[in-house]
Amino acid sequence: MRTPLVVAVTGHRDIVSTEVASITIYLDPGCEVPAARGFKRPELVRDVLRERGRYVSAALTIVRAWIVAGRPKTPCKSLTGYDHWSDLCRQPLLWLGLADAMQFVFEAMADDPNRETLDHLLAA
Repeated sequence: MRTPLVVAVTGHRDIVSTEVASITIYLDPGCEVPAARGFKRPELVRDVLRERGRYVSAALTIVRAWIVAGRPKTPCKSLTGYDHWSDLCRQPLLWLGLADAMQFVFEAMADDPNRETLDHLLAA
């Protein structure tokens, strides 16, 4: 079962905007009972934590290689408010020829049936 919209607000004089849609993530477990599914690597978190240094080193090596190459920009759709993150995270991976990790976010935003309703609600 999919929850169409969850809004959680806390704070003082908060302003809610349609930017909420840019941080929405839809997860599809691909099965009827997610809690009963199995994983190829059930100890993935433990394994990653054990090898954390190796993964961090590899990620920083990719970013450094991109910087040494002159920070080449691969055309991609802008993610407003995340320019610095895009430069250091998206661009090195695009430079390697990998798919844009944010493409699914733009697709989800475009396909969100509740977006127009949310826009009207937030504008009221």
